[in-house]
Order: sequence, then structure tokens, then C-alpha cells
Amino acid sequence: MVATATKNLRHGIFTYYVAKGLLEGGMNKDGAVEVSELKNYLDEAKNYTCFNIK
Repeated sequence: MVATATKNLRHGIFTYYVAKGLLEGGMNKDGAVEVSELKNYLDEAKNYTCFNIK
């Protein structure tokens, strides 16, 4: 896997999605983020980003 950064995000793409996943509070909306929820979120973000990065 290659680390990538964009000027729009001001940091790496991985860091961006980790922070976004933590801020959204997890998939079950209980306010807590479990590791498994964050992993699933990052897996989905990775699949989307790999095909849509410019």
C-alpha cells in the first residue's frame, strides 16, 4: 500500500479517514467507536478512495 497525501486534505488520506470515522461516532450511532466499526469504515473508505482519487 502506498501512502498518499493531497493538498485539499492537508494531511494523509489514511489520517483523514481515521479522524472522520472517529468523529462520526461509529456505525451504530451510540457515540462510541469500536475498533471493528472503525476498521469497517476504513475498509469502505479505502475501496472508494482507490477508485476516486485525483
